[in-house]
Amino acid sequence: MTSDARRRGRPSLAQNTIAQSAPLLAAYLASFISAPVVLGGLGLRAFGIWALTGAIAQYAALLDFGVGPSLARFVALYDAESRPDLIGEVMSAGLTTSLLIGAALCALSVFAAGPLAHQVGGISPTGMRELLLAATGMFVCSTLVNALTAYRVGLRRMVAPGVLATIGAGVNFSCSIGAVVLSSSLVLYGLANAAASLITLLLTAAYVLGVRDGRAPYRRPTMATVKDLISFSIRNQMQTAASLINNQTDKIVIAIFIGPAAAGAYELANRVAAAARSIGVYTVSAMVPTLTVQLRHAKRETWAGTYERLTASSTALAVPVLLLSAALAPILLGAWLGSDPRHGAFVLAALSIAYVLNATTGVGFSFAYARGFPGIPATAAVVTAVANIVLTATLAPLFGIWGVLTGTAIALTAGAFLQVLLVHRRLGMPLSRYWRAVGPTLGRAVTLAAPVFICCSLLDGTSRTVKILATCACAVGYVLLYVAISHRRGSLPAAISRRLAMLPITGS
Repeated sequence: MTSDARRRGRPSLAQNTIAQSAPLLAAYLASFISAPVVLGGLGLRAFGIWALTGAIAQYAALLDFGVGPSLARFVALYDAESRPDLIGEVMSAGLTTSLLIGAALCALSVFAAGPLAHQVGGISPTGMRELLLAATGMFVCSTLVNALTAYRVGLRRMVAPGVLATIGAGVNFSCSIGAVVLSSSLVLYGLANAAASLITLLLTAAYVLGVRDGRAPYRRPTMATVKDLISFSIRNQMQTAASLINNQTDKIVIAIFIGPAAAGAYELANRVAAAARSIGVYTVSAMVPTLTVQLRHAKRETWAGTYERLTASSTALAVPVLLLSAALAPILLGAWLGSDPRHGAFVLAALSIAYVLNATTGVGFSFAYARGFPGIPATAAVVTAVANIVLTATLAPLFGIWGVLTGTAIALTAGAFLQVLLVHRRLGMPLSRYWRAVGPTLGRAVTLAAPVFICCSLLDGTSRTVKILATCACAVGYVLLYVAISHRRGSLPAAISRRLAMLPITGS
C-alpha cells in the first residue's frame, strides 16, 4: 500500500495522543486501586524487594543500544520518504534486538540472584532468582510489544496499539490482585505479573498477524540501515541511561543501604509523583512521529511558533497536576493507604516539585528527536545524571534519605533547564519563546497550590476519613479554579477551550 493511501483516514494528533495516553492512565489507575491491597497482602518490606527487582530490570533497556525507542521515529521518517523496504529493515532489527536482550537477561538473572539476596536479606537466593526472572519476563514482553506495534505508531495510527496496551493494564491489574488474594507469597505475585505481560504480548502478536496493515513489511536488515539506526539510537541511549540513573538509582541505593522497607515507602510516594508527571508525558506521547513528518516539510521560520504553542499547551496540563500533588503531600498518602509511610510526604513533595521544570521540556525533546538531534537531550540528561550521582553521594552520608532527595531535586531541575538552553540554541529559537509559554501557567499554579498546602499541613495527623474528604475537596477546588482562570485567559489547549466554551457557565 502506498504512503498516500495509508494517510487516508489517519487519526489526528489529538486522537493519537489520547490513544497513547490511555494505557498509561489505566496503569496508574490500576496501581492506585491495587496498591493498598498489595501492600496489605505482601507487607512494606516485600513490596520494597519487588520494587528493587523491577528497578534493576529496567536497566536492561541499556542493552539494546536505544533501538527500541527509535523504531517509531524511523518508521515515520521512511514513511515520509515512501521507503517501505527501509521500514521493514528497521522493524526486523528491533525485533531481533528484543529477543537477544531476553536471552542475555535470563542468564544474568540466574547468576545475580545469590549475591543480591544476600545483600538485601529476608529472601532466599531461589526466591530472588524467581523474582528477577519474573521482572525480566515482564520487561522483555514489554519490549517485544513495543517492537511489534512500532510500525503502527510510526505511521501515526496509534489507536489499536493504545487499546491493546490498555487491555494489558487491565490484565495486569486482575492478575496482581488475584495473586495477593490467593497468597501472601512475593514470588507468586511476581509470577502473576509476568504472566499478565505474556498475555498482553500474545494478544498484540495476534492482532499484528491478523489485521490488515498491522504487520510491518519485514526485510532482512542491511549493514547500511543497521548503521544508520544504531548511530542515531546510541546517542538516544545516553538519554535512556541518564533517565534510569535519575529515576531508578535512588530506589536501589535506598533499598540496599537503608533497607527494603524504606525503598517500599519511596516507591509508593514515587508512584504518585510519577503519575502526576505522566500528565506531561500524555501531552507529548504522540508528537515524535508527527513532528518527524511535519518539520521535514515546514519552513524553519514557523518552528518557533509551533514550539511555543505546543509547549504552552503541554505545560498548561502538566505543571498544575504536579504542584497539586506537592501541595496535597501532607495528607495524600494517608488518605490513599490508610497510613503514612515514613518520609512518604517528603518524598512525594520533593519529587513532584523536582519534576515541574522537567515536565515543560517534553516538546523541546520531541523537536530535537524528530529533527534527528537526539544528542541534545542526551547531553542534558547525562549532565543531570552526573550531577545527581555527585550530589547524592555527597549529601546522603550526611542527611540520609533527605540528602538523596535533595540531590535528586536539584539535579533534575538544573538538567531540565540545561536541555531548554541546548534545544533553543540548536534550533535557533529565542529563550523568550519558552518563558512566554511556561511563565503564566507556572505562576498561576503556584499561587493556587500555596493555600492548598497550608490547609493540608494543618490536617496532618487527622483521621483517614478527614484526609480523604480534604483531599477530594482541595483537589476539586484547585482544578475548578485553575480551569476557570486559565480558560478566561486563553491558556488552555484549544480543544479543551472549545469544549469549555460550550458550557453555560463558561460560554461566551
